[in-house]
Order: sequence, then structure tokens, then C-alpha cells
Amino acid sequence: VMLGVLVFAFCNVYASAVFMQHIYLHPHLQAGVGMNVLAAAVLCAVSVRYSKVGVYVASPDINPTIIHVGMAAHLVRSIPKENLQVELLPTMIASIALSTLLVSFVTYVLGAFGWTRLVQFTPTTVVRGFLACVGVEIIKTAVENATGSVFHEGFSHNIPLVFRLDFWLWLVPALAVGVPLYTLKRYNIIRSVFLFPAFLIIPIVAFYSILFVTGTTLQEARHTGWLYPEARS
Repeated sequence: VMLGVLVFAFCNVYASAVFMQHIYLHPHLQAGVGMNVLAAAVLCAVSVRYSKVGVYVASPDINPTIIHVGMAAHLVRSIPKENLQVELLPTMIASIALSTLLVSFVTYVLGAFGWTRLVQFTPTTVVRGFLACVGVEIIKTAVENATGSVFHEGFSHNIPLVFRLDFWLWLVPALAVGVPLYTLKRYNIIRSVFLFPAFLIIPIVAFYSILFVTGTTLQEARHTGWLYPEARS
């Protein structure tokens, strides 16, 4: 059950990373979550049926998500502004679907023909550099989602951002959860089977407790950015 909750949490995080890239995508966040959940369900079913590994947990991955984040940012820049509201969502969904099919096909071919052994000829510096770039992009996307800010190209353009009070008011709660989670997991202070459920449940309970104590309604929390837009049926 907890693995299912954890996978669902990943689906929410990955969908928010993509669909919070532009205001025209915000109302369709539930569609992004649904796409991730469907992908996880299909991936789990296929993995259980064909994998030779005895214990297997399958879920959407952060690496293609980062690529989809870049795709969303590129589409926002490339689609004419007068057509952006109409074309952005269907183009984004089509791009995600096609890229997923392409990655799935390449992955299957690599495994079916045993071409994964080619990795032994890949320089370690290339792999490490790629992982470092992914790590930087993950941190950048996480900070943008936590603060509602957007980092621009060029270091000097982002300097005023870190001197804004509202930037840190949004970032501190994220750090209060992220830093302890990383520390406890990195040094194996608490077993993962207890750690992840605790860090999923406790912050949510604390959040709604604060709303109750302060008398803040859900509509007010959404208006100020503490909750995502209300899902439409």
C-alpha cells in the first residue's frame, strides 16, 4: 500500500514539474497526474509479466520528466502567443506521448538485442557529466515549483530573485522537508520503510492543521498558491 502511495506521490511531483511551467497548463494538472498514473499502471503490469527479476517496483522516472519540462518551456517560447492558450496543451500531450513511445522503443531494442553492453565503451566522464546536469536541472525545477519563480538564462538575471522576501518564504517550508529527508536517507538514520511514509503523511497533516488553526479556507489557500488549482471533472 505504501509503495502505491509513494508511486502516486511521484506521479504528482512529476506532473507538477511539467504542468506548472505555464499558466495555461496549470488548470490541466490533473490530466498530467492521470497520464503519470496510467503510465505507472501500464509499466507495472508489463514489468510483472515480462521481468525476470523477483522483486520489482516500476514507476515514472525523473530523467524523462526533466526532458518533458524542457519541452514544455520550449513550446511556450515557440508557439505564437495568440495561439498559445489553444495549442499548448494538445501539443504538450502529443509531445509527451510521442517521446514516451520513442524512449520505450529504444529501450526495448537495447534490451532485446543485448546492446546495453555498449555502455562499457561510454567514457565515465560523459555519464557523470550527464548525471550532474540532470541533478542541477532537478534542483532548479524543484526550487521553481516550490517558490513559483522562474530562473532565466544568465546568472546575473537571477541575482535579484534571491533577495526577495517572498522567494524565501516559499522556499523555507520546502527546505524544512527536503533537507531532513535527504539527511535521514543519505546516512540511513531511519529505515526507508518508515521514513518515506512519515515524510508523506506528517507534512500533509501539519499543513491542514495550520489551515484549521488559522481559519484559512481551501479557496484562500489556492488563491495564495499553497494548493494547486481545483481539479475539474
